[in-house]
Amino acid sequence: MIRIVIAAALSALTAAECGDHEPPKTAPPPFEWGSLDAASTAPTASSTGSAPGVDPADAHLVALKKMDVALAGADPKAYADLFATDAVVTVPGISEWKGRNDITAMHAKIFHPLDDVKVGTSRVWIRRDLAAVEWTLVGTHARTWLGVPATSKPIAIHGLSVSAFDADGRVKSQRIYFDVISVLAQVGAALPGFEVAAVSKLPTSTEVIVAQASPEEDANVALNDSSAKLMEQGNLDAAVAVYADDVEFFGLGGPPAKGRDAMRKRIDATWKAMTERKVTIDGWGVKGFVVEEVTLAAVNTGSFRGAAPTKNPVKLHGASILELKDKKIVRQWSFSNRAELLTQLGVKYAR
Repeated sequence: MIRIVIAAALSALTAAECGDHEPPKTAPPPFEWGSLDAASTAPTASSTGSAPGVDPADAHLVALKKMDVALAGADPKAYADLFATDAVVTVPGISEWKGRNDITAMHAKIFHPLDDVKVGTSRVWIRRDLAAVEWTLVGTHARTWLGVPATSKPIAIHGLSVSAFDADGRVKSQRIYFDVISVLAQVGAALPGFEVAAVSKLPTSTEVIVAQASPEEDANVALNDSSAKLMEQGNLDAAVAVYADDVEFFGLGGPPAKGRDAMRKRIDATWKAMTERKVTIDGWGVKGFVVEEVTLAAVNTGSFRGAAPTKNPVKLHGASILELKDKKIVRQWSFSNRAELLTQLGVKYAR
């Protein structure tokens, strides 16, 4: 939900993050992700599309596994070849890249500066031609990364990628959500107050959740949308009623927040800093989950990190995975880039 995506970006800014927290396990995967080894998934120009009679979900999983392999490789072009010729890739708070040449440059800028790269996927959600992938990338900071000279320190990037596929089975659009500040802190570049936990471990298994196109899935999406609109209007009491009493929220690597009251406090602090809010929501249901991407446009009219409000407009992007049971949100995992907001507010976060 937009309220928690933004609350995560704001409330986690002032506290050092600590501890690795594994997502609670749910049902076993219906698809054996590990069966797609590197040899069978090497990217080629002709192998990304769906063959006649192949389940689109299985075809998309094959393409996503190829993307893991290519992402960990040293050839940016092999990664870009998995996208449509006119594809658009966006990393909120960093930049947007259009077409394969740009996507090649994006890979070289964000991922190629690392050596000994390994990628692990923890969960995948698929609905028709949409897929969300929760992943962890680990490597060694061997070359300049976003302006920070090589430190030879270990780096872990934990993120969520949301992709849309075209009719040929290639990715036509992708948004990649991860927190730049968490990575900068790992190489000693972030200022005090932005530290994060030790480098995360790679997931050892992958859970795959495929949508059933059921009325329950649509109802979960509608419930989420209505609650977010109430939040946009400032009706906090009605908006947080969708949470279970013992809801758990995971975001930005810190310890999970627990309980409806804790969630409300985070939301309230955020909304005091941001007014004239306009929210764009794009959500879709996958069994008992909702995959949500949100954009918040607002004006910074409240104090932030002890500084006077800028009165300037801001725009923030984020994504969340919501788990619902009995029409209540019981768990939420949120992904955003704190640097996106800090840059707009003029708050310095790196040396």
